[in-house]
Amino acid sequence: MSSPRGLRIATVLLPVAVLAAAAIGACTDSSGDPKVCEPGETTCRGDTALRCTDDGTGLVVVKDCTVDNQVCTKNGCKTCQPDATQCFGEKLLKCNGDGSGYLAEPLFTCDLKKGEVCDSGGCTNACELARKNKSYVGCEYWAVDLDNAVVQIGAAAAQQFAVVVSNPSPLTAEVTVTQNDAKPGETPIITEVTKRTVAPNALEVILLPAREVDGSPPGEFDTGTGTAWTANAYKLSSSVPLIAYQFNPLSNAGVFSNDASLLLPVSAVSLDSAGTQGAPYLVMGWPQTIATTSDPSTNFGSDLRAFLTIVGTREETEVKIKLSTAIIGDNDKIKAANKGETLSFTIGPYEVLNLETGGFGRDADFTGTRVESSKPVIVFSGSEASDVPDPPDLTVRRCCADHIEQQLYPTTTLGRTFIALKTPSRTKALKAAGAQVEPKEEMEYFRILAAGEFTAVTTNLPEQYENFTIGAGEFVRLDVKQDFTIQATDAIIVGQFVAGQQEVGIPSTLPGGDPSFILLPPVEQFRTDYLFLTPDKYAFDFILVAAPKDATVRLDNRLLGNGCDSGQGKKLCCEKSTVGKVLLAGDKIETEFVAYKCQLSFPEVDETLIPPRNLAPGSQNDGVHRLRANRPIGLVVYGFDAYVSYGYPGGTDLEIINIK
Repeated sequence: MSSPRGLRIATVLLPVAVLAAAAIGACTDSSGDPKVCEPGETTCRGDTALRCTDDGTGLVVVKDCTVDNQVCTKNGCKTCQPDATQCFGEKLLKCNGDGSGYLAEPLFTCDLKKGEVCDSGGCTNACELARKNKSYVGCEYWAVDLDNAVVQIGAAAAQQFAVVVSNPSPLTAEVTVTQNDAKPGETPIITEVTKRTVAPNALEVILLPAREVDGSPPGEFDTGTGTAWTANAYKLSSSVPLIAYQFNPLSNAGVFSNDASLLLPVSAVSLDSAGTQGAPYLVMGWPQTIATTSDPSTNFGSDLRAFLTIVGTREETEVKIKLSTAIIGDNDKIKAANKGETLSFTIGPYEVLNLETGGFGRDADFTGTRVESSKPVIVFSGSEASDVPDPPDLTVRRCCADHIEQQLYPTTTLGRTFIALKTPSRTKALKAAGAQVEPKEEMEYFRILAAGEFTAVTTNLPEQYENFTIGAGEFVRLDVKQDFTIQATDAIIVGQFVAGQQEVGIPSTLPGGDPSFILLPPVEQFRTDYLFLTPDKYAFDFILVAAPKDATVRLDNRLLGNGCDSGQGKKLCCEKSTVGKVLLAGDKIETEFVAYKCQLSFPEVDETLIPPRNLAPGSQNDGVHRLRANRPIGLVVYGFDAYVSYGYPGGTDLEIINIK
């Protein structure tokens, strides 16, 4: 771990400051006063019309065009951009010359029965379009029943693993799940597990048999070697683009250890749209905190290991892994290895390299490990179950550990600007539900990992975390109770880790959640449209939205604001707050971001009853949701229940923006 270093940041940031001053200075009037725009000029930020001040030093809002269901143009708010084309379902329409409306005759109409969708240049196969527009929407996914905890109180690893898919397109999706029944290195024996038909805008829960990746034989759990080479991945193929999540396990009932991952399609983690070239990864993770050691202060007497899981998607894929931590071996094909060693393998589709730690704390952490491959691979990071925060020894450990997992982003998609939103206060949510608990702001833990050397990072946090530098593969941990902005001089990864229940002062008799791992998308990959899922197995569900202050944001066509309403028969409560300003790429003035933290599920707590009967569902709004805005925004989905929680990005673009 690297610590914030104030002196070092000054030397690194100076060239950046000089360049910024030069850029502004290039646009000045005769008096030398800086100008950011031409006086009186009308411009657009998203669909908000802005006018340059008479002295050219700022922009003022003229009108939010979305109020009248219009778009912003150089001539003000109009129905559409003059002469521009727009897809409406299967039809491509053209705007007239003055922006007052669309021409009646479509330029063309696509054949939905043939799997065609409208694109700006014509009719395109839906999956081909998804491959071109790299994002979390795609037609080929790989799911893995990642290693989970087995302890005296139960076996989370034995609970129901599931993949949940939703169909955002106007086409009916035919989904096929397959597995490989051969051993690694042998000729694949591909068998069909299940087939599903998913209607437009519908959701399908696909229950899948356990396929352990820790070397445990079929039907057994936690009897394997931990580190293992198997062929136990699932492949999901769809006729049209889908959105997919995996839940490990699906249900929270009687489970003490679980999490969820947003799955990313192969097309989004490839260097090419054809899915033939592998992209590199830098691993964000969390240390093993439950371990068997020779030190009485850290010896728990059992192991719940951190893991790095790599999935092959193509034949003859060469994989290289430079370790940031020591790993245990499998007594066969994967030897035990030390920190700094590079491992090489050749794997095929369905094959899974599952590497696991065998120590305690910072010496058992995959953060900073690098993965390179000749063809696309899927990479997950997580832990069977870990404590958050990670204790220096067991004398200060606070219950409880939880399974954490996330599918990782390739380094080619990493950005430099982030809006970090802390998850809503669980104590406040429980108090509002009727629990006798003291509400407070709770500590949350963020890791910032650098992809490049001498990366200067600036936040709007207090002085301790305001400026620091980190080298390639190094990270800084920020312990915070507030939302904040992050800007870096090179690509970074930001991991968000939610604390355990006892750490935030919630008694075990209440549903207080436990650790979860969320990988934040950078601002550069924000979107204007998200289709996402809140599962129906958790008492509390929330969304965290990072948006420009002047953006108009709607959830299921309901305008987000500050307060509660029960529109559409579903209760929704949002808190809106200011996060801070960041300088977006191509802009001369900073953009202010706000946070919307919205609660979607409202259970009721009756502490006169014995758990779990002390919790009633109350008002729940689970299932598929749509979030839209007139400017790119970020989305995180989070929820918790008794002993468990989940968290994942609600979606992200995955454009190639970081090539080095």
